[in-house]
Amino acid sequence: IIIQTLSATGRPGMDRVLAELEQNGFYEAPGSIKYHSNYKGGLAEHSLAVYRCAMDLKRKDPKAFGRISDESIAITALLHDICKADVYFIRNDGTPGKSLRKFPIGHGEKSVIMLLRLGLALSEEEMLAIRWHMKEHTFKKGSADADNYYAALKTDGSSLIRLIQMADGMAANANKD
Repeated sequence: IIIQTLSATGRPGMDRVLAELEQNGFYEAPGSIKYHSNYKGGLAEHSLAVYRCAMDLKRKDPKAFGRISDESIAITALLHDICKADVYFIRNDGTPGKSLRKFPIGHGEKSVIMLLRLGLALSEEEMLAIRWHMKEHTFKKGSADADNYYAALKTDGSSLIRLIQMADGMAANANKD
């Protein structure tokens, strides 16, 4: 479903992204170490759940989210955590592990950077939604990150940011162990 949905976007660079998902272990990686989807395949399962929640929210609240394209929802929901395949893994004993050796940077930023490096054409709104999908609990109030986050919520992409935040939270909370 992930491959079909992303392929259907026809977005330039998507072929390289799909190859990276396969090569980098996206479909086998856990979604986290100790929170939601912390098992083999959890990252792909969580990403698909975020996509389904986002599409459901759009359908239920067209006034708030109806102007967001299905393509943007697919890209941001399914790829918001792409960098986790580079960080999380399953140990030989079946437990989740984490390695920050490869390009250690915040995961919202890292996902955007990885997608751009792969040649995926992202809109500004899509970049902001991926970058800020974790909401304000990931930075200190009064910091530069806080200033940027609140500025992002005043852009044309604010609806997509809020949609992905809501869908991510719904999907994560539905799948807590």
